[in-house]
Order: sequence, then structure tokens, then C-alpha cells
Amino acid sequence: MVLFSEGQDNYNGKTTSYNGKALGRFPLFDNVRVCLVNADGTDGTELYACNFEYGYRMSVQNAAPLVGNADREGADRWIRRGNAYGTISAVDAGGGDNVVVLDGFGWIGNTTRAGYAVQPIGAVTKNCASVDLAADIRPPERFARDSGCFARVEVGGDAYAQGVYRPASGDNWRSEPRIGFGFVVGAGKDAVGQYTNVLISVQSVASTGASATSTTSDYVIDTAHWYRFRVKAKPNGDKFTVKVYDQGAAKPLAADVDGSLVATFEDLTLPAFGGEGMTTFGLAGAGFHGFFGGGLDDPNVALVDNLSVKALRGGTLLIVR
Repeated sequence: MVLFSEGQDNYNGKTTSYNGKALGRFPLFDNVRVCLVNADGTDGTELYACNFEYGYRMSVQNAAPLVGNADREGADRWIRRGNAYGTISAVDAGGGDNVVVLDGFGWIGNTTRAGYAVQPIGAVTKNCASVDLAADIRPPERFARDSGCFARVEVGGDAYAQGVYRPASGDNWRSEPRIGFGFVVGAGKDAVGQYTNVLISVQSVASTGASATSTTSDYVIDTAHWYRFRVKAKPNGDKFTVKVYDQGAAKPLAADVDGSLVATFEDLTLPAFGGEGMTTFGLAGAGFHGFFGGGLDDPNVALVDNLSVKALRGGTLLIVR
């Protein structure tokens, strides 16, 4: 690998010194590139480039995209919604055990670049007595800014799944009833200006056209750990509860017992899903991207695994004596 720079041969006009010894004058470069070196000494694959306004990097990983462009069905029936920012991929964690990786959701010009995907859950929750949802999520280590950054699993109805945009009202599918649970950026930077304050969060949209409301936990999480979110909804009672468990640093299996309980969100108002109720899972990410290849070992991406849903229908029991 070789690191070199290109640009005008201009100088800052000052002599830099160290311990009283002059080190000479240093040029001001307008472009930096990192490339592999071919056998004949020529430039190989460009791994990184920076023009001091934007930086670019090459990422190569053994991953299968779940979805490509927006509104097209991909692997395992996942469909992109919104603009196709970032990547949502499945990476083999060993033995064919795939993990979803959310990566590449940065921000440009103070605008976050969010990415979304949806999939039918294979059931409807209309007339159900209770609905149990679960997902394991490992958050990104840091976010790109102090607001508008998140990594979530979402649950919505048919209107949420369809991704309809309604110009007359200015609303779109993000304003349809839904529940979201996962992580958001907290306030403040660390000593080197990184947004490493990551919070557990639950978000919901109460009804069509309503604004999203969020609540967070003050529990200090370890971003190297996986967290299990268990959602219990009671459609007939219009309430839902979310419990969050610390599953440790190793990727959990769906059959693993729940870890240490670290946060509970109780008696939240269930959105007015209407129709067939909850029918759709979603993945959502904004404001983060990997720095070390975007794979399972990259702490700057979000990982999702073990999505599940169990709908219990109401019934009548007759006891004849």
C-alpha cells in the first residue's frame, strides 16, 4: 500500500522546527489518496481519497445486499423504502447464520441520509389478544452528528409497508402508524468531538399524519454489546411495553435466554394501526457509517438479528361439568 498526495507545489512560507532544529517547509496539498501498489509499481485499487472537503473510501466485504434500489423486492422479501441511501446487507457470521448490517448512512449539508427497508411479518394482529415482538440489535459505536441519527427495528401496518407519498397533505409513509425501537444519538460530544453518547429509544407514530414521539432510557449502554428488545402489545387494550436486555458482546442466538434487564418502557399508547393491524417489520438507520470494512468486526455499523413475532388470538373456552 502507498500513501501519496497530489496538488499544487505551493508552500506555507514558514519553517517548522522541532527541539530547535529546522525541519523545512511543507507543501499544502489539495488531494490525498491511498492506493494498493501493483506488481509493476503502478497505482492499484484506490482505497481512500480526500480532497479536504469530502473523503471517500473503498469497502470490500463478503455480503449479500438485502435490497438494491427503492421499491424493488430483494432477498427474503425485503423492500427498500425512501431514497436508497447506505447499504442494508446480510453477512454470514459463520455456519450460514446471517446477520443484517446497516452501514453508510452519513450526512451531507446538515441533512441525514436515512435508509429503510420493510418486509411482511407473515401474520396480522387484528383481533389478537396480545402480540410479542423481539429483535437483537448491536448499536453503532458513534453517530455523525447530534440529532437525527438512529438505528432501529420498526413495526407498522399495510400503509407503512406500501410507502405511499401523499403530496396534498405533505405526509408520507413515515407518518403512518408505527413503532420503532433501538438506538438514537444523545446530546454532547466526547473529548475529540465524536458523538458517542448512544441511547436506548422507543419511538411511535400514533395515527396517520401524526408526528413521531420518542422516549429514551438513561441507562449507559456498552456499544460493543448486543441488546434484546422484547415488545408486548395488547391491541384490545391499546397499550404496549418494551423491555431491553443486555445480551453481552457475543452475537446471541434466538434461543439464548434473556440477559440482564437494563430498561423498561411501560404502558405506552399503541398506535391506531387500523385495518389488519401490525403486518410489517422495518429496518431504519441514519447518521452512521463503518470505518473498518463495514463487517461484523466494524464497531461503527449497526447489526440486527433474530427478528420474531408471535401473535396470540383471543378465543372462547367452554367448560362443561
